[in-house]
Amino acid sequence: MNLNVKLYGTLSSLLDDYNHQEGLDVTIPEDTSIQDLLVHLNLEPDGIGMIFMDGMPAKKKARLKQGARITIFQPIFGG
Repeated sequence: MNLNVKLYGTLSSLLDDYNHQEGLDVTIPEDTSIQDLLVHLNLEPDGIGMIFMDGMPAKKKARLKQGARITIFQPIFGG
């Protein structure tokens, strides 16, 4: 299954070949969850803030869809 992942904040610095304009094209097995995707990308689940799939909020246990656009934001801190 193919999908596109865009990372925001400091998350993008964790991947050497990350392209800020186009994101990262990823190929993963069918029946994969967002949690599985995070493991595949070596992203710490606790270091993740909000996740969107095709523009809609998504939980880590959500199953990915072919061609999905995944947007991942770092946690936001401050006051």
